[in-house]
Amino acid sequence: MPTPNAYKFSAADSSIYGMILSCPSCATRYLVDDSQIGSTGRTVRCAKCRHSWHQDPPEEITEPVSVVEPPQEPAPIPKGSNLPALPKEKSKKGGRWIGWVAFALTIAVILGGGYLTRHQIVELWPPSARLFTMIDPSISFPYVPGQSGTKSAAKQPTKKAEPAQPKQPDLPVGAGLNFVNVKPTFKTENQKQVLIVSGRIKNLSKVAKKIPRVRISLVDASQREIHYWIFPVDAGDLQPGKSVPFRTQLVDPPSNLAGLNAKFIGDNEATSQN
Repeated sequence: MPTPNAYKFSAADSSIYGMILSCPSCATRYLVDDSQIGSTGRTVRCAKCRHSWHQDPPEEITEPVSVVEPPQEPAPIPKGSNLPALPKEKSKKGGRWIGWVAFALTIAVILGGGYLTRHQIVELWPPSARLFTMIDPSISFPYVPGQSGTKSAAKQPTKKAEPAQPKQPDLPVGAGLNFVNVKPTFKTENQKQVLIVSGRIKNLSKVAKKIPRVRISLVDASQREIHYWIFPVDAGDLQPGKSVPFRTQLVDPPSNLAGLNAKFIGDNEATSQN
């Protein structure tokens, strides 16, 4: 007869066999290979209470033992069980400090290479504002919700872009003014011929105009300019619809004179050809 405290088991889906021994004195159990017991049995001794007894080989279990799937979460081990204790989980507090140190190093690199980008960094990660203010208390940032140490900045209303005004074309000198009744006359003074050019200047616009300088150009029969001169017209601002007379003269004009032209010129223009 086998010892009542010896049992043999087998799993239908496993090739591992063994037997459980239970000490008759202290009830401590042991899992041993049945080959160590042998076919005739042997004397064994409890490692806990040092009790010895003869252990017979167990009977074979011919029917397969159904294996029950273990639960997803293991049941707690009763206090005092002779099983090795699991190592304690390491604290995660150290990992947090490592993360802060890594972040501080990253910020230090960024500050060294591009200090002016700190506002973009705070926008991407608001908690970094505290680190920047620790480095330099004079730094201030726009208000970040939930973050102390930032100043509130009033949101400015968005101004609508005004449509671009079309560029006014550059008006010619004397625009709105016109020469009226321009005519040349000749006379002799001190045995020299004198050319007299007279006429009127009229304001055809709807606003008062300042009269620019006038350029008289003399041309020959082929309309080639042979002489010119410039004179001012001192009349102040010429009101709309009004006109003022002008008169100028040239002593000893060219003998090949065939015609003349009159035009307004700017202050910087003097020798431009007609």
